[in-house]
Order: sequence, then structure tokens, then C-alpha cells
Amino acid sequence: MDLVGRSVEQEWPVTSADTADAVGSGSLPVLGTPRLLAWLEATEDHPDLAAAPAREAIALHRKGGDERAALEVEGVLAWIAAERGDRATALRHIERLHREARQGDSESARFVLLVAEAKILEALGELDRAIALRERLVELASGFGNPSSVLAHRLRIAELLAVRGDAVGA
Repeated sequence: MDLVGRSVEQEWPVTSADTADAVGSGSLPVLGTPRLLAWLEATEDHPDLAAAPAREAIALHRKGGDERAALEVEGVLAWIAAERGDRATALRHIERLHREARQGDSESARFVLLVAEAKILEALGELDRAIALRERLVELASGFGNPSSVLAHRLRIAELLAVRGDAVGA
């Protein structure tokens, strides 16, 4: 179906539950990207608009040689499933992410994948796995010589330990 010229309007009130700090995609009180993407996905179901399925978007990115974009679309699907509480679907998308990352050769794409996976595991409440993955990200970021990323992941580990009830050491 030709989508050129078609439009649809939908309205969602933004609440504190929709902010980046609330959905775990950042620390600012602004609209969180995962929430925006979930709203966009919901718009696909609008009767006046037929959008291309996400799997087709992934295939198009891959065909165009944009491995990172393909991984990001898969990551978004995993995040949306986690946000909806659909654990099985979220974990299935994580498995696909790993399979795709192994086939590619982009180190930055793999790093993006691991960051996405850590956030998804946190959303699913899998704090032990999320903490272990964040520790791996600290190692990788140190290898890249990226001190701001190291600090961000160390702070997130401390937050997760606090949520889990562990005493945070020095």
C-alpha cells in the first residue's frame, strides 16, 4: 500500500511515567524514547494507516548495509516488549540481537546492543544479569578510552545495587 500523502493523528498525554528517567532510557525528565517508539508502534494499528512491519524495516536496513540501524530496530522491539511486560518476546528479541551482532563486524554496534540489553534486563527486573552486563560495559568502555561512559555505567551499577538492596561500596 502506498503511504505517500497519508496521515493520522493520535494523542497521548505525557505523564511523569513517560519520562526518560521513569522508563530507564536516561536521567532527564523529558519524553523517553522507548515511550515515543511505543506510541509510534501503536499508531501502526490505526485503521487509516498501514505501516511497514518492523521486520521489513530491519531487512531494509540490513540490505542497505546499515548493521547498526538494524540492531537498533531490533533493540527497540525488545524494549517495547519489555515495557509491555512481555518477557518472552523481549528475550526472543535479545537472542536475535546477539545472533545479528555475531554476524556483523561493527564493534560500536555490539556496544550499542549490550547497552540496550542492559536496559531491557533492568526493565524485566533481572538485576543480577543487568549488573553483570553493566560491569562488562565498564570494561569495554575502558578499552575504548571513554571515561564518561565508564562513569555512567558505574553510576548505573550503584543505582541497581541500591535497588537490589546491596550496600554500595567505595
